[in-house]
Amino acid sequence: MHLKISLIALSLFAISNLRAQADFLPAYVIDSNGDTIQGLIDNTGEVQNSKVCNFKASEESDPVDYLPGAIAGYRFADSKFYVSKSVDFDGSVQKVFAECLVSGIASLYYL
Repeated sequence: MHLKISLIALSLFAISNLRAQADFLPAYVIDSNGDTIQGLIDNTGEVQNSKVCNFKASEESDPVDYLPGAIAGYRFADSKFYVSKSVDFDGSVQKVFAECLVSGIASLYYL
């Protein structure tokens, strides 16, 4: 009996993890020339969103990974906006996608 319950629980956990791995939402990338390319971007959470942009031109397309610096930024439709920035982490400069919270004379970013 315990084995059946364990197997059912493990199966449900595995299925939920598989389903949660890809959450492609309507979005666009901004290339280095400032042009926008409409498509879908995988919303992988705050930490992963700062490291990589997983972009698909359509549902049927294979995903393309954009690293910070390869594109100017990306935006989920009517939602979060990420821009490529160089950030100093204890003397080591790294490129990241920082979430733009406020854009104007003074901009505010979240990482």
